[in-house]
Amino acid sequence: ESDTTNNCSSSVRVTVPGSEQGSPDLTVHGVWLAPPDPLDRPLFRLAAKVRNDGDGASQVTTLRYYRSTDAAITTSDAEVGTDTVAGLAASGSADKSVELTAPSTPGTHYYGACVDAVADESDTTNNCSASVEFTVPAPQRHPDLTISKVWKIGSSPEVSFVLLAEVRNDGDGSSLATTLRYYRSTDAAITTSDTPVGTAAVRWLAASAATLRVETLTAPSTPGTYYYGACVDAVANESDTTNNCSASVPVNVETPPGRAATVEVTAPK
Repeated sequence: ESDTTNNCSSSVRVTVPGSEQGSPDLTVHGVWLAPPDPLDRPLFRLAAKVRNDGDGASQVTTLRYYRSTDAAITTSDAEVGTDTVAGLAASGSADKSVELTAPSTPGTHYYGACVDAVADESDTTNNCSASVEFTVPAPQRHPDLTISKVWKIGSSPEVSFVLLAEVRNDGDGSSLATTLRYYRSTDAAITTSDTPVGTAAVRWLAASAATLRVETLTAPSTPGTYYYGACVDAVANESDTTNNCSASVPVNVETPPGRAATVEVTAPK
């Protein structure tokens, strides 16, 4: 044979489907609150979709949930839960969720998830999700207006006397300006159903602040015992409106008109 170097042919390629091993590429396509505005705080549910964007199947792995102080979710953030992710075929996905407890610290917190890398993964830089915000509102502060004490100073009850009332804000929040109303009652219980006999403006009050109001009143001319007190109008967000009325002070009308005046002073309660 004159030439033995050309005894072999060129090749032709035959591809058997499935014989080429691709690489997985796990991503967390999104996280969201379920429902979007949780009503069952402090518990809420965080959902996530894990997807295999590669061209090869992925092994079983772990999805880790994180809470962050900023919008970037990384594996350095505080881990708050885990979930198992089964093996995923190329383009396959799995929906996961976890129930979490909201932090007690008011402010905006960020939640997200990262999926652990698997063998032969083509890209491990995209294994963490974007973040979703969860806001813990600051505790609402409320005013609580009360009339801590009421007393009278009188020279001649059937003519006139002075009624003093101390309005106090026993709440932990400031109160808006309001109105103090004076009442005369036929019994010792003072309510807004009694006979109104005067009003006074009450400025806004900081928590634990108090203000003194003074009103000159005239007692009925008919002899008998009358009870005087005051109620302060409720303000917005007041925590307790059942304590807005004072105790009563008695005013005894004993001297018929025209008699000599007497002096009566009732000490503060």
